[in-house]
Amino acid sequence: MIGLKRASEQNLTMNIATMPKWAERLIREVLERDERVCILCRAPVWNVHHIVPRGRKSPFNRKTWRKENMCCICQLHHDDGQTVWMRVNLLQRMIELYAYDMAWATEFVGAWED
Repeated sequence: MIGLKRASEQNLTMNIATMPKWAERLIREVLERDERVCILCRAPVWNVHHIVPRGRKSPFNRKTWRKENMCCICQLHHDDGQTVWMRVNLLQRMIELYAYDMAWATEFVGAWED
């Protein structure tokens, strides 16, 4: 989960001061699109979740850094969001909300269990 506060203000896995500008812009777009609420329960959120994991070796891989792969989810759902079952549900929810074509995600199915 990635937020837009500075690392000193919140314990984040990634600091916006060190991320590319295009990634910061994308996070802001996703926060705006989802109205800063969880797409599952509408609870307020300040973070963005990658449904298909962004990867540790290449954290700014443009294959996973795309609006169709990013959503706002609350901490409760984020804790469940690491399971394959929840990732599938999140992809389905993105299709319902935004009519996205999720065919791109099929290449990552094998990596979901990492």
